[in-house]
Amino acid sequence: MPERSRSKVAHPPPPPALAPVRAQHVPVEIERVILAGPRGRGIHYAGRLIAQAGLLKGRNVTWVPMFSPTVRGPTDHCTVLVSKEEIGSPLAGVPDIVLALDPADYELFKLRIKAGGLMLYDANAVDLLPESFRDDIRTIAVPARELTRELGDDSLASLLMLGAYLGNSRLLDEKSVHEALKRTPVPQEGAGWPIDLARRAVDEGFRYVRERRYMYNRYAYSIFMR
Repeated sequence: MPERSRSKVAHPPPPPALAPVRAQHVPVEIERVILAGPRGRGIHYAGRLIAQAGLLKGRNVTWVPMFSPTVRGPTDHCTVLVSKEEIGSPLAGVPDIVLALDPADYELFKLRIKAGGLMLYDANAVDLLPESFRDDIRTIAVPARELTRELGDDSLASLLMLGAYLGNSRLLDEKSVHEALKRTPVPQEGAGWPIDLARRAVDEGFRYVRERRYMYNRYAYSIFMR
């Protein structure tokens, strides 16, 4: 018997291969900074200097004093954001950098810093054991009050800590902060700060961290670079 012809089923051609989707990730260069310390030590003034220096560098900035029950307490807090991009929120729930001038503020903010962030603290005010440190952040002890006492006025500790921050900042430089000092009115508690003395305090903090460049964690001291 003749073989029956087999019908052929036409299959549609396979779809063309899809190219992989490449996400265009643009890193945002931003520094979220929290400053905290005793009232009357120029914490808000130091924050305003950072913001003013950022403006002079053409950055986007915000400066926000923190309003909380501590506003009537013995300490001052403020948040400063400096960014090359537009800033979506002025808050710093997870800061990149904290400047702490007393033990209570160190304890308050040390757990909020993002992994890889930086804690700068006044070693003359905060006496810590190695167990108090986080292993995933950089921590720099700066003897701020001792160094400012050598300058003749230990109330300049906040400006010295500003200089220590400046030595680790990728978005600001000395020139912009020096210019900001000329343009930012000195607060009432710093009425006795001549501009030259304030500049020396900033420069001393900058020099201290640039010469030392160390990090402490519970294991050892080690050198770190930007």
